[in-house]
Amino acid sequence: NPLNRWLIRIYEPALDAVLHRPKITLLVALLVFVSALWPISRLGGEFLPPLDEGDLLYMPSALPGLSAQKAAQLLQQTDRLIKTVPEVEHVFGKAGRAETATDPAPLEMFETTIQFKPHEQWRPGMTQEKLVEELDQAVRVP
Repeated sequence: NPLNRWLIRIYEPALDAVLHRPKITLLVALLVFVSALWPISRLGGEFLPPLDEGDLLYMPSALPGLSAQKAAQLLQQTDRLIKTVPEVEHVFGKAGRAETATDPAPLEMFETTIQFKPHEQWRPGMTQEKLVEELDQAVRVP
């Protein structure tokens, strides 16, 4: 096979060079390993950087066995509480799920999209992190 002959023609000289210079081979391997330590130490649980797209997805869960009527009441209550924060422009909430296999959310899980006003309209010194903390405090539903 011509492909195998070509690969062998490349592999044999490389193998001979590595076997004749074991100390250099080990040094190169060690340098490659050490150079990989810094990027590996920076890897976390997520590969995406935090994004500030102007919206926030709030997904609380209620106790299991919640009726549809109570879920709707809680959703309306949380939407009103979220809307009290001055930086919030719009609040869109959904309780339950669609009847598809692609939405595994139970009825007890709410999905609320919070659209913020432009940053110029925010209170002085307000950041995304402070806003999330304030929203967490505002949405304390018994």
